[in-house]
Amino acid sequence: MDQTKQPALRIDQVLLVKAEFDDREDFLNLPASHHVEVEITIRTAAHLADDGKSGLLAIGVSTNKESNPVYRFHVEMAALISAEEPQNLSVEEYVKNQGSAMLMPFLRETVANLTGRGRFGPIWLRPLNLKAPDFVESPTIDAGASEETKQDSPDNKSGPEESAGDNSEPLKP
Repeated sequence: MDQTKQPALRIDQVLLVKAEFDDREDFLNLPASHHVEVEITIRTAAHLADDGKSGLLAIGVSTNKESNPVYRFHVEMAALISAEEPQNLSVEEYVKNQGSAMLMPFLRETVANLTGRGRFGPIWLRPLNLKAPDFVESPTIDAGASEETKQDSPDNKSGPEESAGDNSEPLKP
């Protein structure tokens, strides 16, 4: 990639694939000021077209149901990416190195909007370091490729903290 030129990629569409939200059964017995803690898992998946000129990138977040959180949610976002001519950055390279970071604000806003309609206020996802050792990267990009990390949220104001984990199903692009 020529660092002095734009990548010549186009984001054709960003879409909400799935949004599920539920409260624990006893949520009305808790005061509205209740301190919310959730453990979440973030996953990514990608698929490239055979010619490498376009691709799909997906990112999802879900709560760990085994920890019995007050908020339970599962949100997935996807982006359709395509290359323009003259191409300065391949779709594959973009998806591997920058695509998840591009989709993260869309995921964060959707989770905050969804949980903000709950009794205890919004959950804000913290920034994510895709290069951190606890973020497991897939060595290949194809329909089955995925990356994931697990995060704990100490409260609904500061969002989740990163920690290692691998107990969830990969997204299916």
